[in-house]
Amino acid sequence: MAERSSNSLTQKKLKLQHSVGVTDIQWDNPDQAQISGDTHVVGRLWYPTTAMSSVSKPEGGKAFWLPDRRYAEGYAAVVFSDNGIGPTVGSCKNFAKSTFSNFTWWMGSSTQLKVIKDVPLKPAQHPYPVVLFSHGTCANRNTYSCICTKLAEEGYVVFSIEHADSTASAVEMAGDRGWQVYAGETREHVHKEFLRYRMKECQTARKMVAALSSGTVPPGVQLTVGKGRTSGPEKGPEPGPLLRQSFKGALDPDRVALAGHSFGASTVSALVAEDPGFPCAIALDPAWALLWADHPALTAWKTSAPLMIIGSHQWHTPKKDGTLVRSGHLQETVLAAASRRQLSIEDGKVEGSAAGGGAVSVVPAGSTHETFTDALVLFAGKTSWLLKMMGLGSGLNPKLGLKLTCEEMLAFLKRHIPEAGSSVSTISSSQKVNGLSKQVATVPLQQEEDAVYKSILGDKCALFKMRT
Repeated sequence: MAERSSNSLTQKKLKLQHSVGVTDIQWDNPDQAQISGDTHVVGRLWYPTTAMSSVSKPEGGKAFWLPDRRYAEGYAAVVFSDNGIGPTVGSCKNFAKSTFSNFTWWMGSSTQLKVIKDVPLKPAQHPYPVVLFSHGTCANRNTYSCICTKLAEEGYVVFSIEHADSTASAVEMAGDRGWQVYAGETREHVHKEFLRYRMKECQTARKMVAALSSGTVPPGVQLTVGKGRTSGPEKGPEPGPLLRQSFKGALDPDRVALAGHSFGASTVSALVAEDPGFPCAIALDPAWALLWADHPALTAWKTSAPLMIIGSHQWHTPKKDGTLVRSGHLQETVLAAASRRQLSIEDGKVEGSAAGGGAVSVVPAGSTHETFTDALVLFAGKTSWLLKMMGLGSGLNPKLGLKLTCEEMLAFLKRHIPEAGSSVSTISSSQKVNGLSKQVATVPLQQEEDAVYKSILGDKCALFKMRT
């Protein structure tokens, strides 16, 4: 078979700090007949490595944007769903859907990422901070590879969760559970159920991080290319024991931040508002309407964790009546809720304070909802005609949009999950989560941070708001 050509993800504009390794992670409780967010989680880990960073001859395996054909089929299911752009009836739909799937598979499976598959984590003096990334509707574990790679270059371990709540384009389920492919839009009340399911998956992912670091992983955890992945550019043997051993003692379970896009942004905002086990969260172009009305994210936070919102010009620039395209007045509600904190009274003791962690909202000028995904950076060249036909584009240069987004995220993360031994002052947020006591140190938002975030965007700042 001829050697497959590949489009390498270039990162010349982003200063390289570490080579980046990736491996897939999955956990399933085989005793459970039905999956739940408490007993099943899958995704991909992105992390610093010492392995050779050569794309042509890496020490580990190669990684591609689409590692399996079923991801292409999932994207085709999205495009040709009832709310998609493709024809929805007749033989024309079937032909167009098949053609789109084949084309997407050809493009995605030949796009090699600048990461190395299944190599050990780089040893470090202190345990690494972790970021759990929650994808948006119709996305998957690789849709935000540009952001995940950049964070890993800068010394973070990223767990990009592939949500099994029916909103992903495709999910490679754990164990022998096969695949889940996108089945179309659902009613609003079902989205609320999906939101809670996603939040549980994030909490389970945090437990997996702690288990990997402690070296006492529960049965069913695998770091592997996936038992169900029998074809595609990443098929291969299960990685050796050195991979798992490299994570032992290397991850900090008390510095696990949250980040997400769209539905994922709503997910992490809802979770950080009520679960004090997370020190901070970053919401990329959130859809606030997916939150239920009495949720702490819209009323008053139960934690002291700060929130960064990076909205798109398309979704988060107010209209003439002051409302946002997808969220109405809810953005202001979230900002206000994040600046207050609920007091809890337990056994006669009052816990908490009168102020929450605060929130900051920035909007890069010209950005769109797709600015935060890989689509415009990886495929805007050869497939610009297709992206335009699908209504995917941006008034902001895609590479610049990625650079600004990553710089804002890194500035926030370095402040709010500081390195071990840092002089940054923290406070403790303590509550019971699922009956278990959990306490992490948080760094509330400070007014002087506004200059940092504004300076990153410079003249590309369309909107800036901060509530401390």
